[in-house]
Amino acid sequence: MLIHYKPLDGHVGDVVPFYWEGVYHAFYLKRREGIGTSYGHAASRDLVHWETLPDAIDVGKPGEPDHGNCFTGSIIQRDGVFHLFYTGHTPDNPPYPTETICHATSRDLIHWQKDASNPILQADERWYERDDWRDPFVFWNCEEQRYWMLLTARLRGAAVPRSGCVALATSPDLRHWEVHPPLWVPHIAFALECCDVFRAVGRHFLIFSNVETRYRTFRDWKDVPFYHPPTDALDTPRFYAAKAFHVGDRHLLAGWVSSNKGERDEGAWEWGGAMGMVRELVPEEDGHLWIRVPEEVRSVFKRLVYTSIGEKAYPSAVQPVLGEWQRKGSLLIGIPGSEFALATLPKMPADFRLYVEVSLQAGTKGGFLLRLQPRIDAGYQVVLDEPRQRLLVRRWEAWGEHPSAIERPFEIKADSPVRVEAYVMGSILEIFLDDKVALTTRIYDYKHGDLGIFVYNSPVSISRMEVTTL
Repeated sequence: MLIHYKPLDGHVGDVVPFYWEGVYHAFYLKRREGIGTSYGHAASRDLVHWETLPDAIDVGKPGEPDHGNCFTGSIIQRDGVFHLFYTGHTPDNPPYPTETICHATSRDLIHWQKDASNPILQADERWYERDDWRDPFVFWNCEEQRYWMLLTARLRGAAVPRSGCVALATSPDLRHWEVHPPLWVPHIAFALECCDVFRAVGRHFLIFSNVETRYRTFRDWKDVPFYHPPTDALDTPRFYAAKAFHVGDRHLLAGWVSSNKGERDEGAWEWGGAMGMVRELVPEEDGHLWIRVPEEVRSVFKRLVYTSIGEKAYPSAVQPVLGEWQRKGSLLIGIPGSEFALATLPKMPADFRLYVEVSLQAGTKGGFLLRLQPRIDAGYQVVLDEPRQRLLVRRWEAWGEHPSAIERPFEIKADSPVRVEAYVMGSILEIFLDDKVALTTRIYDYKHGDLGIFVYNSPVSISRMEVTTL
């Protein structure tokens, strides 16, 4: 299966990434109708082609701590043995709390044996509430010379419901664990889900999820974590519970894209869906954490549909509809008449990669219409909004612009080019700006159509545009 993995017998929930000897192993919570979540397993060598492997673990027998669900965890290797630490979830199952930490081992990442002593760790009620104790992330802390386990927990006796914290347990050997007071209590959410942490460019980066996948950074474990405004989110809420493959100096983020009920644009968001495109994290010394498309994915879109430059340029394919459209070599300039200008490229494939370098003047909005219908009355609108410094996606409708949209803040400098990559594949749309910002959403109702280019208020300049497919 290409890029967006989904099993035939379920849906992809939280991804538990693990890289080993050239293979990306994407364990994930498999949503199945009517029964609890198991640990599905897919693998890839190139982040594009994914192979389905046997489920790693399934829910336990009645009375066991993971009888209800096997929830999020992490994998680590020690002395030739792979250790999976995961959440056992079973409500109303005395003497166990609702959620406990369980353990399983493997020597080949395919066949797993649950620990007979499960659960191996429960919440210490000196500091934590009893029943929210989950999502263990285990790693070797070089500075402390011990294994650390970060957990989703809630501070006991907190003054506000937003008592979510990052709990800490440590071990010398992955067998004997000691629970400690919370590592971080920011009082920003009810729960800080699915933690992950890595070190790069002289600092630590902590990833967690609450409504969106978010990050914090710090140099020392005793420092207060921070992020750079305007947002701590790494994507929209559609790309959720993301954690990373750690491959030497590379860190590749894997998450799931929620499906819509009834596979309609207006359908309610569901828990689980398909795995999103694995994207590369770009940490910077000042603490920014950016997002870009990995070269492995970008390079497979080889079949040229349209280009504005070089010997294979097809500038005549652009069809002016409203306003004035001027061609100066590979440069395309759109000039609104009274307020709006529009041009189209007909006969686009259903799935494609769009790459554009576009410049907007101050006070201008511009962008693209995807899967634009023949009467120019429906499709999807991708907007670069210079006045409000944001990227947004919404449905394009004849009646006018609808206020509902999914958006991301992004610094747009007037008269400076923005590099836009949009990947349209099935119902999943993923957009990347300047190798920094990602926006993921679903587009169900329109399966194919033309490509539109538009601008409001002032001219737009496109110095390069390319459409390719797999």
